Amino acid sequence: MLTPILSAARALADTPLSLAFQEALWLVPATQCLHILAVGLLVGSALMLNLRILGEAGASQTLLATSQRFTPWIWITAAVALATGLVMVIAEPVRDLVNLVFWSKMAAVLVGLGATLALQRLIRRHGEKLDRAGAPRMLLRAAAVAVTGLWAGVVVLGRLIAYAQLKLG
Repeated sequence: MLTPILSAARALADTPLSLAFQEALWLVPATQCLHILAVGLLVGSALMLNLRILGEAGASQTLLATSQRFTPWIWITAAVALATGLVMVIAEPVRDLVNLVFWSKMAAVLVGLGATLALQRLIRRHGEKLDRAGAPRMLLRAAAVAVTGLWAGVVVLGRLIAYAQLKLG
């Protein structure tokens, strides 16, 4: 008996768009390259913000200035990663949609984006206060470490998708 996810993935694989993507031999490798570059820029930009929070980089700039500098890169590259990821899923739906590592990555991406957005909002609202030492600063540092770990997890999970033997159903 097929699981609903496997049935949906097979149905998607039989659509004209998916078949066209599958027949264009250059499309998946080119899209993967763009996806990896976008994820690298997203993670790198988030890392720079987190390193500033931790006091390990950009000490000559305020938290607000650092956030304003890297926030556009985070969200633009997140959109590119989403678009390229969607192309890859449409091109190879059975490989991705029945893969537990894929779904783990998607969960980590959602949590990572939410946590990054929360940090950015906090900095935008309370940047001056957060630049000063104090107890809330320790919580902010802990959040920066956690978000950095989440993004590292996204990168590792993304690489493992192709090699995963953990399948649904």
